[in-house]
Amino acid sequence: EDTPEFKEFILRYSGAKGDGGFKENILDTYRNLMSIPDYMEWARSKADLLNSDSPMIRLKAFSFLGDEVKGALHTAACCYRQAAMTLDPERMPENYRIAMENADSIDSLWNAACERLTGDEETIKKALTELAGLTASIKLKSQAFKKEGIEDEDKEAFEAKRKKGKAGIDTARALLETDFELADREMKEVYADTLYYIGLVEEFAETFREMKAREKAVDFDDIMHLALDILSTGNAADELREKFDYIFSDEYQDSNYLQEVIVSRIAREDNLFMVGDVKQCIYKFRLAEPELFVDKAERYRNDSRNSILISLNRNYRSKKNVTEPINDVFSRVMEGYDSEAGLNCTAGDEHAGFPARLHIINRD
Repeated sequence: EDTPEFKEFILRYSGAKGDGGFKENILDTYRNLMSIPDYMEWARSKADLLNSDSPMIRLKAFSFLGDEVKGALHTAACCYRQAAMTLDPERMPENYRIAMENADSIDSLWNAACERLTGDEETIKKALTELAGLTASIKLKSQAFKKEGIEDEDKEAFEAKRKKGKAGIDTARALLETDFELADREMKEVYADTLYYIGLVEEFAETFREMKAREKAVDFDDIMHLALDILSTGNAADELREKFDYIFSDEYQDSNYLQEVIVSRIAREDNLFMVGDVKQCIYKFRLAEPELFVDKAERYRNDSRNSILISLNRNYRSKKNVTEPINDVFSRVMEGYDSEAGLNCTAGDEHAGFPARLHIINRD
């Protein structure tokens, strides 16, 4: 486009270094939308929520904000604990005590966030306000090291972890200082620009579609959308629904919304069998939606009239020194990882296997 409106929009959102980032945003938005049925209609319906009475609530922004706060506090808690563990409690008892007290303070704050930031949007909104006060009141004790008490290398390791932990605290505080009324107003203000942006994505999608048509080419996303088009008109879905006795879906945790709708078009109420493990979801970068798996498992667990949930948690392939460390890790990082979700090793203690080794890679 070469209109004043387009030029103004580009200048407003592309930044001073050129429009390369803006182009990438268009491409990323297009790729993400392609995993959704009727994606342009879906995008516009979500944009309309920006112009509602309470955009923060309608868009579940408080849930998102709560997750970000929990993530920042979890990072802070881990880093302060790791910083404390770099100190020798025998050589530096006072420094170690202060470091552990700081770590305990952040741990308690993170636990409070996990307990309170649940429920509906109004509940989470209230909890965020309460946590803002708690976070602001946290006073971490400073550290003064005696030169002969700590090696330079250990001090550097301590400071690196402490600074990363402090950054987590600062991030949480900044998130909790969000002015909710101002955020609602700002969301309404970007409504028109959001619709314009969606229009640009739609124009790109149409141009790309025409280019592929000229080359008589389709990509994987096109194949899925074309399949859904076929199943949404005529008798194709009815015929296939009657044709298959059973439909088996393996690695269900890696499905996306578009694939879910395609399968739902041809499945009956009594012939769909899905197998998956949410711990093994590795295709989020290809727009897998493990939430589909989690939501369906929860629904099947609570309503067994038309569905059956079978937990395949008896492990016949791995020994205890594999299953127990896996359970230990996932019980700490995955919500709802209970005895039903955990792996139950069938091998006896006499076949425990070699001890597990955990390699921690510093991505910094």
